[in-house]
Amino acid sequence: MKRICAILAVICIFLPNPADTQIRIDAARVKELASLLEAEPCGFGAPISNREVWNRIGREPSFEDVVERAVTFINEPVPELPDSLFLEFSRNGNRYNYQAPFGRRRSSLALMTIAECIENRGRFIPAIERYIRGICTEKTWVLPAHDRDLDNFYGRKVQIDLACATASWYLATADYMLGDRLDGPVRRLIRDEVRRRAFDPFLAMIRGEEELLWWMTEQTNNWNSVCIGGVAGAALTLIDSREERGLFLYGVEKYAPNYILSLTDDGYCSEGLGYWNYGFGHYIMLAEAVRQATGGQWDMLDNGKVRRIAEYPLNVEIAGDIYPAFADCSIEARPNPRYMRYLNRRYEWGIGEWETAPRSYGGSLYEFALYEVTDPYSNRLSIISGERSPKLRHWFEHAGILIVRPHGGAENCLAVALKGGHNGEQHNHNDVGSYVAVLGGKALLADPGGEVYTARTFSSQRYESNVLNSFGHPVPVIAGKLQKTGADAKAVVLETDFTESSDRLVLDLTTAYDVPELKRLTRTFEYSREGRGSLKITDNVEFFSPETYENAIVTFSSISQDANGTFVVREGDTALRIDIDSRGFRFTTKTEEITEDLPLKKYPTRTGFALEKPVRKATVTLSIRPADGN
Repeated sequence: MKRICAILAVICIFLPNPADTQIRIDAARVKELASLLEAEPCGFGAPISNREVWNRIGREPSFEDVVERAVTFINEPVPELPDSLFLEFSRNGNRYNYQAPFGRRRSSLALMTIAECIENRGRFIPAIERYIRGICTEKTWVLPAHDRDLDNFYGRKVQIDLACATASWYLATADYMLGDRLDGPVRRLIRDEVRRRAFDPFLAMIRGEEELLWWMTEQTNNWNSVCIGGVAGAALTLIDSREERGLFLYGVEKYAPNYILSLTDDGYCSEGLGYWNYGFGHYIMLAEAVRQATGGQWDMLDNGKVRRIAEYPLNVEIAGDIYPAFADCSIEARPNPRYMRYLNRRYEWGIGEWETAPRSYGGSLYEFALYEVTDPYSNRLSIISGERSPKLRHWFEHAGILIVRPHGGAENCLAVALKGGHNGEQHNHNDVGSYVAVLGGKALLADPGGEVYTARTFSSQRYESNVLNSFGHPVPVIAGKLQKTGADAKAVVLETDFTESSDRLVLDLTTAYDVPELKRLTRTFEYSREGRGSLKITDNVEFFSPETYENAIVTFSSISQDANGTFVVREGDTALRIDIDSRGFRFTTKTEEITEDLPLKKYPTRTGFALEKPVRKATVTLSIRPADGN
């Protein structure tokens, strides 16, 4: 019997592990990548012992109140995270009651770490260690919204999500900065918990011992760059073994490109500018961590498509620092000044405005350490030449997004963003054919942006929301139906004609509606730069049998209708007039507030105008131009 068992044991050694049949590590490549690494691990920023750096930081006007603000946390208890808060998401879908104190733990740790490095007196260390212990004893670093089955909460699984990855990089950076000012057991605790919660699960996936989490392989969204960035960034900071760090580089090389593949080849980010900040921002930091760790031998930003993605904020700006809030983007989203300053130098754009952006100690600890302490490419200040001149347009051909601007980017002239695309995009809204119109630095005709996230937002009930479905967008309602969801609900580009004086874009929106009676629906945008600019939007709709047609105007500003039937959208002394030509068909109007829960607690109004009778064929044109005297 013993002999049989021994034989079976030998056979099992040579039988492939089911996981190994899917993933095999290229040991030679791991060794090659490890050879690129410096002998010692290194993090962003500078150790507290580098007094030249930290004394300089302390003299910066932008950081002069760091110590004063951090003192308030010295004697305060670590914010509590009772189980009841975590489980609240499972009960009612609220994610913020847990995330608020969860986030305060990390932001307070960051502020006190910076303050201690500046002051160098040791008085913040006890509180810092208290916060580190608090974070390291949390049941899980995975957020409730990412643990719907409570597997991580109850310890059935140890998985990596956005919060787990970033917590790892937070703690690794605090350890790198403070070094042996922290007690040995605290430093050991950091290493043990980051390894248990992040390093071991990541390596198990790389080695094929565990199934790959979806964000490793799917070419979808920001999760890839944030999760890989946080784990690999922490590994390059904490792990002594060069060979083991080489394994993490191998994971970066194999799986981080999936984030880049999630964006269109023209550099468009369908998740919107806010998620460009988050996703591409972490990709930048991952790339910089790899570049520094390899002594500049591997530069993940040295790539044509990556360069186009970097230029996304420059190209998607409508006018006057206003950007379209397409998808789950905030109407107040702006490019992160730190990232733009870095990219301005890295790619030698020479744009002066990004060098004048104020410095800050906000954001994550590793972000502060990179941009405000390490300050890469600061030796390229000589390439800064001045202000940029906005281009007349930018056409994201693959994404179907057109940004059109007046000559010289004049603020008192009309500028617009026009949206094609499809309804299966990341953080999607059902909004093909939508648009945003900007005048005088104000988005008078706006996209409402994303709602406050709840369990509904990322569930089968997502499009019950009237800011996520097409009701909250200036697009048609056909035969009483809103647009459908999915990549097959798309705007087909029929025509483009771009000139110095005007831009024309024709879209076929037929597939966006699940209406068998709909024969065809096209939307034509015609933008003119004459005078102060104007935009005509013409819908041509044709049915197999008579059906209803409705269109809408969406705005956060006031809207009224004058005696001639012209709509006026006004904010302060800036106004647009909108004339509707329905070619003789009578229409009715209805204005109502969209009262979904929006982050700024500011609600848009929707003015719908519907043809009174069903039609077989109709042409409806909106003519939008600055109001007289504006």
